[in-house]
Amino acid sequence: MKHKITLRFVAAFTAILLSLSLNAAVAGTPTTDSGELKLNQTIAYSTPVVQISFNGNDGETGFFQVLDASGVVIRQIETVELIKSPSYFTIDISEFHEGTYTFLIKTHTKTYTSTLTIK
Repeated sequence: MKHKITLRFVAAFTAILLSLSLNAAVAGTPTTDSGELKLNQTIAYSTPVVQISFNGNDGETGFFQVLDASGVVIRQIETVELIKSPSYFTIDISEFHEGTYTFLIKTHTKTYTSTLTIK
């Protein structure tokens, strides 16, 4: 009986610690909001991602790029759905190195950019 109680206590304590560490990791992630283009770095299914919301009023689709600090295109998507906050589309950044990246959405009328430092 004593062994079962101890085992349950250890399992509960471990679950609480894991929950707190995951919440702290997500709470400390960078977010950038440049008005129309909102970026949020987080973890989804154990993978680092950036959530991108577009709050502009320039149609339903756009051209998307991520550029590194040197201006080199790291990721490009010809057509993305322009989804307003709080919804978003997500890109995997697990292969990105630490540094500052420019996220760009180009619509028929304007180009929107926002930067995010990935750690």
